[in-house]
Amino acid sequence: AVVSTQSTGVPLPMICIMLEGGSQSIEMALNSLRMGQPLVVIRGSGRAADIICSACDMVAFKEEFVDGEFVIRGVIGEEGKKDIAEMLETVFNKFTESAKIEQLLASVVEIASMRKQITIYKIDGSEPLDFAILSSLMKSIGESAARMRQLKLAITWGHEKVAKELIFEKKDYKFKMEELNSLLMFSIINRRVEFIRLLLDYGADLKNFLTAKSLTKLYNILPRNSGAFRLLTRFDRAICLRDVGELMEVVMEGTYHSVLTQDKYNQDMREDDRFDNPYSALIPLL
Repeated sequence: AVVSTQSTGVPLPMICIMLEGGSQSIEMALNSLRMGQPLVVIRGSGRAADIICSACDMVAFKEEFVDGEFVIRGVIGEEGKKDIAEMLETVFNKFTESAKIEQLLASVVEIASMRKQITIYKIDGSEPLDFAILSSLMKSIGESAARMRQLKLAITWGHEKVAKELIFEKKDYKFKMEELNSLLMFSIINRRVEFIRLLLDYGADLKNFLTAKSLTKLYNILPRNSGAFRLLTRFDRAICLRDVGELMEVVMEGTYHSVLTQDKYNQDMREDDRFDNPYSALIPLL
């Protein structure tokens, strides 16, 4: 589910995180999963969270034929259900009648059946919590648009490892060149050099991406916290490539000659013309 848009332009997804929790937390987690929201459960935080983690450990996956198609669901055996019922009684019996325990058992079993939507995070784990949250969001990837949203979220948070493991290395989707170009643009704007390298490793072509039009656009939408933005704010008009090149030469005090000052990259250049050396054209942005 997507609830709003951040200033970065990345849709802000909804996710449910369970830390300890009581009987109401179990019902809330179940409702979130039913709505398609990923669930992150903190193992070791106690009560409802630990019961759900234990139930997830008992799950065996089974293929079922539902509404004309095969779906994979998590199943818990009868012995496992008895163990979960005992845990619920131990944690909640002082405050909850037996009929409610049975209802909670049914809810926990249904939650565990959606194990593939659940990420379990260990408090003493080596990965930070935001890594677990982002990994959980990646599990909901389906269509191309969702995949692009999640990748841009990974870029925004700076989690190259998540994108590499859960998107690129799955090899279940071939990115179109325009998608890679869009991700390159987003990575450059956010100055994520590690993602630029990752995209180049997985098929992006910087020379194909970088045209006079795209480079001019990049210099005119610089993030306000970048050094190049502070230097280029002296211009009270749209920035052209010659402005950038001349400014680079001033900053380098004559020790560097920028290709962006050459006529062929300014008045003689068409919007779709490309650069002989695209890396040098990007130096001020990174």
